[in-house]
Amino acid sequence: MERLDEVRARIAGVEGLRDVVGALRSLAAVRMQQAAERLPGLRRYEETIAGAIGWALALSTVEREPSPRAPGRRAVFVFCAEHGFVGPFNDRLVEAAAAELARAGGRLIVVGARGALRASQRGLVIDR
Repeated sequence: MERLDEVRARIAGVEGLRDVVGALRSLAAVRMQQAAERLPGLRRYEETIAGAIGWALALSTVEREPSPRAPGRRAVFVFCAEHGFVGPFNDRLVEAAAAELARAGGRLIVVGARGALRASQRGLVIDR
């Protein structure tokens, strides 16, 4: 009888695990559907950012370092995440921008309110 109870307990455990796996599969399917629905918007965002980078490059000079003939024409662009749960992502971007500005100077342009907040908290002046 003990053996039968043990088998029944294992069967119940496996069934419980099957239920958990089924719930996880359902959640994954919902997430995939949500991601697929957002993909066109993300592609438009990508095109906008690519266009902005192209526009900025068209305005820049060929030189990589600031020219003494054109002071203040250098800018550091930082594109930060706008949503939460990105960990230290924005902090790393702002730190890299601060290091670059300390090294070579220039203006700081931040895309994203959360990144702008982080930059302001570090005492960086954001060009508007």
